[in-house]
Amino acid sequence: MSSPAPLRPRVLVVVLAGGAGSRLGPLTATRAKPAVPIAGMFRLIDITLSNVANSGLTDVWVVEQYEPHDLNDHLANGRPWDLDRTRGGLLILPPYQRRGDGDSDAALAAGNADALVHQRHAIAQFGPDVVITVSADPLYRLDLRDVLATHQRAGARLTIVTTDPPAGDDPTRFAWVSLDGVGEVVDFAYKPDAPAGDRICTEVFAFDGPDLLARLDALDGDESAGDYGDRLIPDLVAAGGVVEHRLEGYWRDVGTIAAFHRAHMELTAPDP
Repeated sequence: MSSPAPLRPRVLVVVLAGGAGSRLGPLTATRAKPAVPIAGMFRLIDITLSNVANSGLTDVWVVEQYEPHDLNDHLANGRPWDLDRTRGGLLILPPYQRRGDGDSDAALAAGNADALVHQRHAIAQFGPDVVITVSADPLYRLDLRDVLATHQRAGARLTIVTTDPPAGDDPTRFAWVSLDGVGEVVDFAYKPDAPAGDRICTEVFAFDGPDLLARLDALDGDESAGDYGDRLIPDLVAAGGVVEHRLEGYWRDVGTIAAFHRAHMELTAPDP
């Protein structure tokens, strides 16, 4: 008698799309970085949402902050990716002002981890087994079901999608991970001045849902939780149970004018 198939976890995908993209200069003067055109007929966020949709994941939240209007028009409630649904589908999470913030800027998230802290109550109400967080910046192709398989096999607190650093790019722009001999992450350095490690992080993460929520509650305080590399990921690595999922193939973070131009030149190559 065959054993029953494993239960599919309840998965929430959170797309962090609030960055101002200041390093892209005039391209982001009046629009959010995820809304920047790419390859003539797409926007950067199309790459992320196409990866999600083609992975068969249908609970997708987009966290916004900077210049959301053009981005909202483009998202069209998720219709281009078949995510305009009565149950689940695409949900847009704008910045909001919490009770007691007064006239301060406390409603604005100051980093990726801080954005998750701001949204933790909504995440808790969803009750995910796994939270996948993705950046809306890079150009790549990835089946997130493969990431989930790695995460479940390892019983991990966190799975970090890694890749090799792009040739010719500034290595200080990336987060670097160091690994032991069996694929467990033993160090995480976020955009270090002197990069050292085995490979870089693509800023695609699969978190154990309950563990993440407990950590986000602990990070809520008077100070911002900052970016991934300030406290959230280093604390997880120190606790153990963090593994890598290796992304083979093309990956480019097009967050600077030079990288943006290089990616377009690569798209025009005989083998794009």
